[in-house]
Amino acid sequence: MRGDGEATEAPAPSTPDGKGARFAGGRSTPPRTAADDDTGSEREPPERMVLVPLASMSGAEGEGAADRRCLLVRLRGSKRISLLDLPRPAPGETLSGVVAGLLNARLGVRPAGEPWLAPGRVASRLPREGRGTWEQGWRRAVVVAIEGEPSPDALVEDVLALPIEEALASLSTDAERSLLALARP
Repeated sequence: MRGDGEATEAPAPSTPDGKGARFAGGRSTPPRTAADDDTGSEREPPERMVLVPLASMSGAEGEGAADRRCLLVRLRGSKRISLLDLPRPAPGETLSGVVAGLLNARLGVRPAGEPWLAPGRVASRLPREGRGTWEQGWRRAVVVAIEGEPSPDALVEDVLALPIEEALASLSTDAERSLLALARP
């Protein structure tokens, strides 16, 4: 109350200056946003790659699409058959180098030619690296012919060499089936 008997509004207890809420929704503090929140940015959606290694059938006459096999993997501790995720090349590293390194490390085989990117990409929900959240992005298949007999590392439980049609039926997600369909030779 003021001295003339008229009631006055008490300062809001949440603000030290007595001016009340300064932010939308009656908040006295700004809404929390993650330091890396870029939902309003013009940043391109991320693109991740998966590897589609294609092996020629041994003893086949000529080399055509009909005698190619796609190598699929089952990782240890998983019941799912899948394509191999390809790490993003580091600065100064080539796609060919990354593909050769992954093939050697995971499957014990080597590329028989240069890898090529499939003509299309598939929309996919991707984990945000180092942030524990998800975002919409793209996945693209990288196709490479291989040579050598697969000898998987400790993380790969099983390697399956299947004709393309059987490989399509064996994959468990629509995104992987779409990627393999785009990568057909």
